[in-house]
Amino acid sequence: MVTAKKHGDLGVTVIMIILLGLCSDEILAQNSSLERLNALILKNLYSNADSAVIKGMFGDGHKLLLTNFTREKVDKFYDSVAEPADYFVNMKIHLDWNFGTYIRKMQNYIINKIDSNSTSHDWRIEETPNFVIYYTLSANDSTVIKNLGIYLEAVFWEMKKLLVIYEKPYIRSLLIKSFYPDSAKSFRVPSPPERTNGKIQILLFPHMHEFQRHFPNSNVDQNTGGICLFSLYQRPQNSIREILINVRVAMVFGGYISFPFLAHELAHALRFIYYSDLDNLDKEAARLYEIYEKQGKEAYANAFWPDFKNRIPGNNGIFEEAIANYSMFSTGPLNRSGIIPPLNCLIGQKLKKSEKYIIQGTKGGIDFGLLNLIGWKLGISQGPDKRVVKTIFAWADFLKYLDDSSTPRQMRQLYSVTDQDLSLAFQRIFGRSIKQAAVEWSTRINKN
Repeated sequence: MVTAKKHGDLGVTVIMIILLGLCSDEILAQNSSLERLNALILKNLYSNADSAVIKGMFGDGHKLLLTNFTREKVDKFYDSVAEPADYFVNMKIHLDWNFGTYIRKMQNYIINKIDSNSTSHDWRIEETPNFVIYYTLSANDSTVIKNLGIYLEAVFWEMKKLLVIYEKPYIRSLLIKSFYPDSAKSFRVPSPPERTNGKIQILLFPHMHEFQRHFPNSNVDQNTGGICLFSLYQRPQNSIREILINVRVAMVFGGYISFPFLAHELAHALRFIYYSDLDNLDKEAARLYEIYEKQGKEAYANAFWPDFKNRIPGNNGIFEEAIANYSMFSTGPLNRSGIIPPLNCLIGQKLKKSEKYIIQGTKGGIDFGLLNLIGWKLGISQGPDKRVVKTIFAWADFLKYLDDSSTPRQMRQLYSVTDQDLSLAFQRIFGRSIKQAAVEWSTRINKN
């Protein structure tokens, strides 16, 4: 097997797990302040499925707050929220947590609370029109999984519209299965490979220990719990003449609070499937197979990677993460609930030179300087990580600005770019430089 691309998150994928204990309805029934807040938020939603997800998320989030503050202080915070948009504004005022702090605290809560000694491997499968979901019953009931299926389907169609994705049935037909819960190997692809019937694999692990048992060589460690893995696959020695696609969204899962972060990983998966330049896949597969037949394995391997490395998105990590965050915050009931602050607010309060975040992310990386990096490594400063996150949020809002002011064709061309440096492609697509567009975007957000 030749792996053409394997992509993990840059550092902003956050997985949140708070289940353990009462279900969300019971939590709401015991807390009138939370129930009042929840009722305010539900006014913005129109479907029972949306309401179930938001209720579940707030029930889980409530337990996080109670591990850090007194019930009285938490209730006072809830009572201060007059409308959903006040949620994170008043959290800063009453609890001294902003949006980013909330996510980091949630991550620490997950790492400390999950029982990594659990031996439950009771794997189940739930299938929807576009997904096959693998999960265990150790911490989740079937109601959560059923609602997850409904949620993923809704987000799938919303993301396809947001990312200007056109369906290519033949591409989806190439998706293969690579997760076998009972296998002694972390993952495997049998020969001939099984197809998923066009469904994306969603792998939900009950804790980090189980995750790392299946993916021991991935870049998932104790600081992250979600990843999208994809690769191109061909095994010509077994007469497989096609190039097949292997896509897995894998996550340590804890119920409703994890839903939007699955959406983040799903955006990575959709961009890989639909924006990899695979239109000539069959012709290239046949040509590579012929190289294998006539020149041998080494010549085949040497031809495979150069052929495909520039056809696959993900070369610009900042851009890739911006797309995933833009998608996560712009789809699903979390977006419709009204509680998420505008993306540009997540950059910070000092936005006078906000265009610098766009310009410094153009090449996909940021030069932090030696002293700043040393301080970060020694734990003295969080500067580099903070700047990366702000740059990603800025690019996510920049994408929204471009989407509002450009044609669908232009946005599709932008999402198709596979170069690490976006400068030339951007100029070609939009007829102006990234710097010019960034200044226009900065001017707009500073007026609002």
